[in-house]
Amino acid sequence: MQKARELWELRNGIREGISQNRIRPDAAEWIVKVEMNESEVIELDTKYNDRKNHPWKLFRFWKGASLSKDMAEKCKQVLSLWEEGKRKRGVLDVELPKRVVGIRPAKIEYKSPLHKHVEAAVLFLEDPEIKRIGIWGMVGTGKTTIIENLNTHDNINKMFDIVIRVTVPKEWSEVGLQQKIMRRLNLNMGGPTDIEENTQIIFEELKKKKCLILLDEVCHPIELENVIGIHGIQDCKVVLASRDLGICREMDVDETINVKPLSSDEAFNMFEEKVGEFINSIPRVVQVGQLVVRECGGLPLLIDKFAKTFKRWEY
Repeated sequence: MQKARELWELRNGIREGISQNRIRPDAAEWIVKVEMNESEVIELDTKYNDRKNHPWKLFRFWKGASLSKDMAEKCKQVLSLWEEGKRKRGVLDVELPKRVVGIRPAKIEYKSPLHKHVEAAVLFLEDPEIKRIGIWGMVGTGKTTIIENLNTHDNINKMFDIVIRVTVPKEWSEVGLQQKIMRRLNLNMGGPTDIEENTQIIFEELKKKKCLILLDEVCHPIELENVIGIHGIQDCKVVLASRDLGICREMDVDETINVKPLSSDEAFNMFEEKVGEFINSIPRVVQVGQLVVRECGGLPLLIDKFAKTFKRWEY
């Protein structure tokens, strides 16, 4: 019984250490096995005590032999479950989401326009009165690059317990957005179409955390109260990127950052940095590069693409 009690204590510790909305299927299955084992062990222990106190010695001996065999088998099961539980206890940290998850963002040159936009957003986020920031501008101006750099910014990592970055698809739904957020938080969804239940699960996870939500490519206004119950989360801030200033305003942003195309000088400086030193050694590259940059309309994404093509040229 002593080993069985240790197993039950281990089960209780694991169950308390993992959110019920985050527990993995294999861990849940193990807990069910332990609970079944617990009831069976208690039942066998009761039978054993009853047989031990039975007045008929022959009956007690015959039943006791069978019972001892059952208890030996159950003891093996207890030991097996205990060893499995110790292994699961050792990987409990895997259940918790990382503070920040992200690929290495595109490099932004110091003092470039995009760098200035990132630093402006960080300053806004440091202001306790500012809860929502809208980053807007035409396609290709670098809004996603700004979001990616915010996601991995050192100051952001110090300010927030967790950063959640989500790219919103054009054909989006509240449940689909919830699914992306819950996957980031390692949470199990409630009902596949139960928006309110999923909202409550997300809310319970975030209500005691300082969290930053980065929403990229927002094409339609999103009612965040329906998705995560945001108004009840005191220390939650949102940065959204959209082509449409109107969407930012409909989502009640406190501040906006307009990401404009680069000026002619900024655009060619970026092109030179991307192509490298050999650009000035070959007049033809400079001439063609100037024409290409002009056609790019100051859009960093296009400039970067053509600069990479130029680097592959052979003369």
